[in-house]
Amino acid sequence: MTGFRRIQLSIGATAVFLCFSHARDRIVLNDGSTFVGSIVREDPQTVTIKYQSDSASGILPIIKADIKQRVTLSEEEDEFDSLSLFKLHPRHSLIAQDYVPALKMGKSFLRKFPASPLVPKVQIIIKDWEDEYQKVSQGKIKSAGKWYDQVRAKDRDYDIKANLLYDDLVKALGRNDQAMTLEIFDSIQTKYPKSSAYFLSVPQVIQLLGKQRSGFSNEIQALNTKISNFAQPRAEYSKLIAKNRTKMSAAGSEESTQLKNQLAIMEGQLGFIDQQEKVLRQKIGALESLHSGLSQKIDILQTIPVESLKKATQALDQAEEFLTQGEYKSASELISTPHVKDLPGSETVRKKVEQHNVWVRDIELALNKELYDEAIDKSQTALREISGSKQLQTLLDKAVAGKKQSLQSVN
Repeated sequence: MTGFRRIQLSIGATAVFLCFSHARDRIVLNDGSTFVGSIVREDPQTVTIKYQSDSASGILPIIKADIKQRVTLSEEEDEFDSLSLFKLHPRHSLIAQDYVPALKMGKSFLRKFPASPLVPKVQIIIKDWEDEYQKVSQGKIKSAGKWYDQVRAKDRDYDIKANLLYDDLVKALGRNDQAMTLEIFDSIQTKYPKSSAYFLSVPQVIQLLGKQRSGFSNEIQALNTKISNFAQPRAEYSKLIAKNRTKMSAAGSEESTQLKNQLAIMEGQLGFIDQQEKVLRQKIGALESLHSGLSQKIDILQTIPVESLKKATQALDQAEEFLTQGEYKSASELISTPHVKDLPGSETVRKKVEQHNVWVRDIELALNKELYDEAIDKSQTALREISGSKQLQTLLDKAVAGKKQSLQSVN
């Protein structure tokens, strides 16, 4: 293999190579699994690779018969593979400094391999990272896949923090770390019970608890099977014990002693079975308690109005979107729907809508009195405070038109 310095050690009749290299191999197994990393050990039957991917890393011995393809990466391929390990999170942004390593590596690749066929892919990677880095540098935050400016991020701080926890929960689920998953869920449930992260995590935790409960059910069934298997030997020992006792009543002293010894052995075996069954029943009791506890948790979680919370959160998001579009009337209607008013973040939207409605009432009052200058002045002031409102702009246009018509009437 090129790029390797090998030290050959003789162990019996087997040649073992310890490999030290900066180059890495790509190993594709017969089942399609792919590992990229450094070969740290090799013998005639196995190869051991120190690998890293975007989801896992470790040291893995691989049987050579299971290998479909094995190639040593060129420096160009190696650097591209390392660059590919950098992944933007689909749901949340990073802190600014975390974008720098990927951008440096990508630009370094373009300088070192300007004619590489991989250049277009690297350029796409760099663009994606630069676009997000620029947004973060401007103070924007990505949460649950949506971008917020500093003002909106402050308004949605509750959901943003909850979504960061949810992303950790998903990561723990991916590692099958059930204890950590439930610990994170408890934090979401305690601190952010009205967040979008909560209604996203509830079904996943119900599924996790269901799997745990099924596991306990299987264990209980297996233990009950073991107890059932005691029935036959118990019946046989009981029958033999009764038979020996009958013989003892009619036996002489020497035979009686032998029968007594045999009886003691059989009673000991029967006692051992009883003790084993007692232990198993204690285990069953403990498992049934855990099973019952999980059932209670699942029942409680299933009563949570997940769909209502989901619709309410979507309505709040839409209301905020209406505000940015100047559709304050539509935002006001949405913010009044059931459950929305209880969500953190709705108060900010409500205050903006109420402030907007106060301006609308004052301007309409001035228009009704044909105080067009006052209406124009208030409309312009309101639009400076609440930019983009279509309703305020319509009132301003109406006031200007009214003043113009009034002046024409005078003339």
